[in-house]
Amino acid sequence: MTLLPRLPPLAAERILESYLSTGPDQWRGFNANELPEAVRFTPTGGSPIAARKLEELREGILAIAKNNGFGGKGTRAELSCFDAQAAAWLADQSVLASGEALRDDVWAFVAIVMFPDIANWRFGDSPERYLGGVRNTLQRLWMRGKLFDRGQESLDRWGLLEKLTEDAFVQITERPSLGGNPVLAIAIAEAWVRASLHHGKGAMESLTRRAMLQIRARNEVRSLDELPAESLVAVLDLIFETPAAELHGSSTMEVNSREASTLNGVASHALTTAATRLLDEARRWNLLSPKSNAALQSILALEFQLTLSERNALRYLLERMEGIGLLESEIRVLGTAIY
Repeated sequence: MTLLPRLPPLAAERILESYLSTGPDQWRGFNANELPEAVRFTPTGGSPIAARKLEELREGILAIAKNNGFGGKGTRAELSCFDAQAAAWLADQSVLASGEALRDDVWAFVAIVMFPDIANWRFGDSPERYLGGVRNTLQRLWMRGKLFDRGQESLDRWGLLEKLTEDAFVQITERPSLGGNPVLAIAIAEAWVRASLHHGKGAMESLTRRAMLQIRARNEVRSLDELPAESLVAVLDLIFETPAAELHGSSTMEVNSREASTLNGVASHALTTAATRLLDEARRWNLLSPKSNAALQSILALEFQLTLSERNALRYLLERMEGIGLLESEIRVLGTAIY
């Protein structure tokens, strides 16, 4: 295994402070043969990366940056293009394919020692863009490339990196329950693209924030990544308010049928929205029983064939919540569906 240089937090802060205080124009450049004394390699498990490999990483990212306005201010389109191209390039580098690349101190080294000029061009003096973490200038791009890779067999392998907006990336990757789950993350990204085609990108920021709240709530009740692929598509399209029939055509008629399904005449979107809110409130008041919980989970998964005991348990839950004076409109929606 190739071992990557690590820059411990205190040393990272000290070197960064020096770089920012003297100014980017005074940076001497990167020398792979003369790393800072504070740089460390893990003592076991492989061989330290060769200086030439570090130079190749530097050259590769620098070439992408120069093709997208590096040296000048950079337009929004150029910066976005740099992010997409650099993410794909980083994700495809074999030296970054091991667990070493999961460490924040590795990316602190990358941004502070190898690429402070790129970090400064992209984000200015903000420390979080240099130090290790999900907002590190290049760490965030590597994470995106690994997470949203459609696979080598895809004809549009890196398409998601080009189509998602910065806000969409942040909404997915900076939430551990979503960004830490590759199956769910890429499914959300694909659903976001479908929604943006229907609603227009201008409407996506507020819609995305609402959708993420629903996705996280449902994922706590039932792991969405365990749903069959077509069911997951249907659930996410419901959340993003995207008509499935318009987007998927005849190849997914089964999904479209479930999307358009109702329970006693109540539309599935209204049911799942009400069930999400009811679950949160019932959990907060400690009112859920195993059967009522199972009933709400089934509704959230678009499985509307409730057993008699599940219907009775949900009916009892609604009566208790109504007596307390909670969620009147949601109780009315679910009550209409099950009575």
